[in-house]
Amino acid sequence: MGIDCPDCDMDHIRNNFREVNYVTEPFDADVHIRITEQTTGSGGSLYNIYLKGKGQFESENHNFSLSVPGLSTWVEVRETMLENIKLSLVPYLMKTPSRERLMLFITQDDTIIEEPDKWKNWMFTLSGDGSYSRQARC
Repeated sequence: MGIDCPDCDMDHIRNNFREVNYVTEPFDADVHIRITEQTTGSGGSLYNIYLKGKGQFESENHNFSLSVPGLSTWVEVRETMLENIKLSLVPYLMKTPSRERLMLFITQDDTIIEEPDKWKNWMFTLSGDGSYSRQARC
C-alpha cells in the first residue's frame, strides 16, 4: 500500500496499522491512497480519500470523504484519519487471506431520537364558560 498524504502522520499510521505492507513508490503498491484536504466554512476540514487498485485490484477504485470539526485536536484528527484509512481498505482486504481475520464492530449511537411532533408545534388555547341557576320552593 502506498499513501500520498502530505499532512498525515505516517509514522502513526505505520505503527498502528501493521496489517498491510507499505511501499514508498506508488507504482509498486497494489492499492495507492491519495488524501486531499479542504477547509470547510466552519473552520474544520474535509478530507477526500481516493483509493486506486493495481495488480490484483486493477480497476477497483473507491472514494470516501470525512469531515473533521474545527475544534478537533491533532490527536483526534490523526485517529479519525487512521480509522477511516482502515475502513476504506476493507473492500481490498476482503479479497486477501486477511479476510479470515477481519471483524466488524459497530458502536452504539447514544443520540436521543425525538418522536416527530404530529401537531407540528401548534399552540392553541381551549376555554369554556357556563352558568347554572336553580329556584327552589320552600
